Amino acid sequence: MVVMGLCVLAVSGTASADPNGPNVRGVFDWNCDGQIVRMEAGPAGNNGRVAWVVNSTSAFVVKYTAVTDGVDTFVFFDSTHGDTTGLVTCTTPGRPGDTFIAKGFFTAPT
Repeated sequence: MVVMGLCVLAVSGTASADPNGPNVRGVFDWNCDGQIVRMEAGPAGNNGRVAWVVNSTSAFVVKYTAVTDGVDTFVFFDSTHGDTTGLVTCTTPGRPGDTFIAKGFFTAPT
């Protein structure tokens, strides 16, 4: 899935949230509400809805993801039902001219 690395609040930690597991698909830097967060994507089976913050025990749960070229926006999924109140917005560059957008929240893994 396109939403590989999602983001926000870089919380310091001593252990990776999902070290050496099947979830290592790539690490991406995201700008989350003005803060750079490095995250790695979950497995294809989670449909891109969870990312793990690198060097943290936090996970980013994605409620909305899209790609835009600044004019048109393609939404991959939106489970917000139009209410994005309290969600963190993260962006990262895609192909030249494209930007990936993810909205969600951070939580400790269970």
